[in-house]
Amino acid sequence: MIASSTIHPTEVKGKFRNARVFVRAMLVIFILGLPWLKINGHQALLLDIAHRKFSIFGFLFFAQDVPLLFLLVINFVLGIALVTALFGRVWCGWMCPQTVFIEGVFRRIERLVEGKAESRRKLDRLPMDADRFLRTGLKWLLFSVCTLWLTHSVLAIFVGSDTLIEILKRPFAENPGALTFILISNLVLLADFGWLREQFCIVACPYGKLQSVLQDRFTVSVTYDKSRTADCVECVRCVRVCPTGIDIRNGSQLECIACTACADSCNDVMARLKKPKALIGYFSEAQIRGEKQRWFRPRIAVYAILIGLFGGTALYQMLIFKPFEVMIYKTKGSPFLLVNVSPQEQMVTNLFQAELANRSADPIQFSLKLKSNTAITLVMPNNPVILGAGNVQSNPFTVEFEKAILNLGSAGGQLTIGAKNLTTGQEWQQEQDIRLIGPF
Repeated sequence: MIASSTIHPTEVKGKFRNARVFVRAMLVIFILGLPWLKINGHQALLLDIAHRKFSIFGFLFFAQDVPLLFLLVINFVLGIALVTALFGRVWCGWMCPQTVFIEGVFRRIERLVEGKAESRRKLDRLPMDADRFLRTGLKWLLFSVCTLWLTHSVLAIFVGSDTLIEILKRPFAENPGALTFILISNLVLLADFGWLREQFCIVACPYGKLQSVLQDRFTVSVTYDKSRTADCVECVRCVRVCPTGIDIRNGSQLECIACTACADSCNDVMARLKKPKALIGYFSEAQIRGEKQRWFRPRIAVYAILIGLFGGTALYQMLIFKPFEVMIYKTKGSPFLLVNVSPQEQMVTNLFQAELANRSADPIQFSLKLKSNTAITLVMPNNPVILGAGNVQSNPFTVEFEKAILNLGSAGGQLTIGAKNLTTGQEWQQEQDIRLIGPF
């Protein structure tokens, strides 16, 4: 159930907390900045599904590259499954955007405006006087600014930062649907990060429900060492610092997001009492029972094999990735045309289309020519063709040849396709066979 009041976990210091602060700062910068960063003139992260155009760290992908993107997504999911099987719910406590923004941004704003956890708990119990009204209003105003930035950064990933800026410059009447969607998205994020918070992890997130399937007794996770129960002094600090309000001493629980706040707080208490640390720490159930820890297990092997398989396939696809693509196909309609050059001579004409795609961040020059056959002539306007970064263009061309070269109504030909990066000067060349047809 959703909690009736906001949980205000007590602040904690320690080695785990210091590491989390660094990781979360990097992730906040990454998530908020990446959609606005340009690499080689292209958005660093763009998933423009509507126009079937994707840009990832300067690499352009189109609809035909979706299988490669699918492999990368599958590998990401398998990677999380492998990490969960080894180290429990590390993703939730350290790298999930939900946790990163709640702990790294929104709770920091609360501490800045309303004070530390104890002060915020007292403030929640006070009537709504002028001081509380001003503090609450300022807090939600700052929340709104943060969610607006986050909303626009997320939308920029799917519509493009330049397109989003153009939409925002226009009056509301010109783009009511887009601006209404932005407003609704912002309100959803505001409700999530400002009020719902970790309850989303407990109620809605499917990953938490799957952790029992992904883990076993050899999974290392944030655990209370029950063999040292006598060392616990019932200070309940582990409960006060927990963002979901659970007692880690009750064992593995669905609500635990493995943030390690309880471990840091308990280590501080143990140090003051001059007792060994890690009463709460990273252990497996097997270790606590005195069993030998097994890192290599069947499920680990399965995940590793699948990651190697899908990852190797994706790597191979990226290694053979070309910054351009040329597709030659026959034009629909008449299979061929006959042209009378003289009363004794007829020329046959075949119509083709050259689908040229520039998949790089630089302009590319394409040129087509027939490979050393004087009886065949290629006629193509604007040859060579220069395409800008990320552009796709269909170019018609004809191949004319003497009827005498036909054998049972067909003949073979070969195109030489040249491509040159006009920025770097790099050149490529490929050959492609074409089939010519005419009268018997």
